Amino acid sequence: MGKVLYVGWLGFNNLGDEIMWSAFKRLAHDHSNKINCEVFPYKMGLNNIDPFDTVVLGGGSLLTEPYIDVVYRAAATGKKVLIWGSGIDWINKQKLEQFMNNQIDVESLLGTAEDTKLREIMAAAHYVGVRGPLTYRALKQAGTKMDNVKISGDPAFLLRPEPKQGVSHHKEEWFNRTKIVGLNWGTARNRLYGGNEEAVENSLALVAKELINQGFGIYMYCVWGNDRLPANRLYEKIGDSKNVMLEPRLLNYYELLDIMTQCEFTINFKLHANVVSSVANTPFVALGYRFKVFDFALSTGLGEYVVPTDATDLTKQILSVSESCLVNKKDIVSTISKYRSEYKGYLELPFTNGSLTS
Repeated sequence: MGKVLYVGWLGFNNLGDEIMWSAFKRLAHDHSNKINCEVFPYKMGLNNIDPFDTVVLGGGSLLTEPYIDVVYRAAATGKKVLIWGSGIDWINKQKLEQFMNNQIDVESLLGTAEDTKLREIMAAAHYVGVRGPLTYRALKQAGTKMDNVKISGDPAFLLRPEPKQGVSHHKEEWFNRTKIVGLNWGTARNRLYGGNEEAVENSLALVAKELINQGFGIYMYCVWGNDRLPANRLYEKIGDSKNVMLEPRLLNYYELLDIMTQCEFTINFKLHANVVSSVANTPFVALGYRFKVFDFALSTGLGEYVVPTDATDLTKQILSVSESCLVNKKDIVSTISKYRSEYKGYLELPFTNGSLTS
């Protein structure tokens, strides 16, 4: 029985990373007749990769140190390596805009050391799926061998709904109201475009108040433990306990998915809140706080539903895109479904064709 190491940002109780690891484990179990292996999660600081036959760089913003170093060492010692839904992040806003407008070379985008390692990893990898088109284009411009590189979408797209997981602990009368908007807030420790979480938080309070004036109820949720304090602060700024419900728990992904199916649309700070909203077939307004959010939204054909967190008219833009979510809901859901269906087959390919271990 082979041993597979799944490299991800694990053990930090972050919903998105745990969803992707769960999806990987489930696929390995479901296709155990084709891939005779045990899968193990990466632990930060792991140096000894000798026991593993295959190393998989999993979903997340992992095309950076120290994660690519693990895969680089694996490839250098002849182990099988795969890239499963990873993406680039941590590109500043000026470079993002220059890159999207073809005004910057990729060496300036990634850095020479990472650029070199990524080219060698991609050349050695048996399978490569990257999160979105911005990551794909960066690798292509870096001179990477692209023969087996495809856009796979985010692995959290593989999340499967399970009925009625998240409503029972709430007051039914609140959830029976006609219009609900999901709202996710948290912290990136001010490492966001614009560098001012307080300003974004204040804009969201104004957005919530306006949506309440329009007859919506606001359901607030977090996807990471460290997000609770800023979410509580935003709840206090909105100041309307009748029309705003702040979820006190960190919901699991089935609970959150069930809640989102009842929302007209969602407004999300964290990337995987947008991904779960997509799986729920609920339009999203994505707060573009880092490169990865733009990469993801473009992977779903919905780049216009990202609002940069450094926008000078942030409140107005969020409300404008929110209106677009309502007006274009049918088309948005159709677009998301098309991309999810396309990506599902490619994300499952290493398991269905047995190439993960053979």
